[in-house]
Amino acid sequence: MSPARTLRVRGQIPLTGTAKLPVDLEVTQRAMLLAALADGRSELLDAPRDSQLAPCALALRALGVPVTWSTGGIEIEGVTLDGLQMPTGALDCGRSWTTLALLTGLICAQRFGTRITVHAS
Repeated sequence: MSPARTLRVRGQIPLTGTAKLPVDLEVTQRAMLLAALADGRSELLDAPRDSQLAPCALALRALGVPVTWSTGGIEIEGVTLDGLQMPTGALDCGRSWTTLALLTGLICAQRFGTRITVHAS
């Protein structure tokens, strides 16, 4: 185990800049659900077209949330917590256990019930 290192910045000029961080799929899934619960449009820039994100997007669409993929990422038109609609069938999470967990939390706050499925593989 290496000893902790300390970085000290001295001076009166604030440290500024930008950093491009790698995309994390689980963080993106959480951001998608938060965007769905928001009031208005959200853009998740640089979100990858990943097979783990597709079930989350499809489930949100089934709940009445407009989700579109663009060249820059994902656009979600939030409907607020009260704007979610009962889906006509089960919400399929594909192989994404994170989507299953997040949707379970989302649905438990609704006045309707639905089935949520996930593939065992």
